[in-house]
Amino acid sequence: MKNKQRRRYELTARRGKLICASIACLALMARASVAADDESGERAAAKVNGAVITVSDVERAVKTGRRGKKVTANALLVLQAETLKQLVDKQLVLAFLEKQKLAASKKEVDLDLERLRKRLADRSVDFQDYLKKAELNDRSLNELLRWQISWRRFLERYLTDKNLQRFFDQRKADYDGRKLKVAHILFKPGPNEAVDAGRQDAANLRDRIRKKEISFADAARQFSQSPSAKKGGEIGEIARREPMPEPFSKAAFALPAGDVSEPVVTPFGVHLIHVLEIAPGQLRWVDVRDHLERDMREYLFRWAADQQRGKIEVEFTGAVAYFEPETSKLIFPRRR
Repeated sequence: MKNKQRRRYELTARRGKLICASIACLALMARASVAADDESGERAAAKVNGAVITVSDVERAVKTGRRGKKVTANALLVLQAETLKQLVDKQLVLAFLEKQKLAASKKEVDLDLERLRKRLADRSVDFQDYLKKAELNDRSLNELLRWQISWRRFLERYLTDKNLQRFFDQRKADYDGRKLKVAHILFKPGPNEAVDAGRQDAANLRDRIRKKEISFADAARQFSQSPSAKKGGEIGEIARREPMPEPFSKAAFALPAGDVSEPVVTPFGVHLIHVLEIAPGQLRWVDVRDHLERDMREYLFRWAADQQRGKIEVEFTGAVAYFEPETSKLIFPRRR
């Protein structure tokens, strides 16, 4: 039974969310300026404490993330901004690792570069052909090697069995395979209505439910725009990562049995979630180690970036789309 449960968990985990989770603290010291070039003449998309993130860095990462999929022009702008934010955070992480004396030295990078050249030569691969195929140049390759060495060293220090177990214990609901029996109330904003209107309606109804002016089931029958309304909002059992969208599942698994969530926004609309029952899970941290390691890597990346956020100057040039640090507003790229 335990092996079957573990296999089911691993299958659902692979359908889980990508790293690129949003970070609450956005107090970066940033300002927009005209696009500038780095030392090699490449256009800069951003500068982090003097380190340049080029337009080609962003374009290469976007191309990798798209994996050949077509996206609309607006979606591409959002993807560029998300990618640039990730690359900025990577520089913040490197700055933190430098402070912790975990960043790779030039000597270490040069040694890794020589090893790479030797491996390529052993396979009769021309070094310049390798760079061209990987869409890299000498600068970006050196930066990539520096990141890999530094990040690996950081993980070796913190991604330990002891820390993995602690991470699991602090987030058991996300990993132990428990199931929730839930009900929900769904508000669907109309085509000309803002999500905020649905959120306010949900918040008002939640207050009435918590004051016992109306039961959750009766409220669902009267107000929910989901097919489950006639059943008092009940949708049956859910696992942590299926079948509901991540914002829904995340909010549900943070609730104790009997509680009602704050309004939760998903692509379907605005939800109130009611946890009816919790079926305990039996998985241990070692049973979900692979998924646990992935999530902890994401956590450590965000944590390390946050240690430098607001302490290091970040300058966006406007050469590609970016999110304004103070407001998270999407800023469109400037025309040259």
